[in-house]
Amino acid sequence: MAFTGGYLDAVSYRGLGRVFTANMTGNTVLLGIAIVQRDMWQLLRSLTALLGFCGGVVIATLLVRSDQRRVWRALAAQCVALLVLAGIWSATGEMLSLALERVLIALSAISMGMQTEAAR
Repeated sequence: MAFTGGYLDAVSYRGLGRVFTANMTGNTVLLGIAIVQRDMWQLLRSLTALLGFCGGVVIATLLVRSDQRRVWRALAAQCVALLVLAGIWSATGEMLSLALERVLIALSAISMGMQTEAAR
């Protein structure tokens, strides 16, 4: 889990326009910088990651509910999200439209939100 989080943060920062998708602390810093610098694109990237992460936590919470034996559901959903992310990204290559970039950021952040909730 730690490897996946670190890997996704590095890949998303390098490949998706300087945004963290696994750890939201750095993302809130980037959000603040984007607000001060009035960088709308970076603001949208950071907000997409934050909202996606929160969405992932909600999805995993609903999958696990109160039965901790159901954690596998959240981790399976995370794996599906990561496979979809990898499939889309590998199919499109390095030339990403802004809309597709947002989709990949959201998928990555959703998967990390699910992982965080599963670990909790």
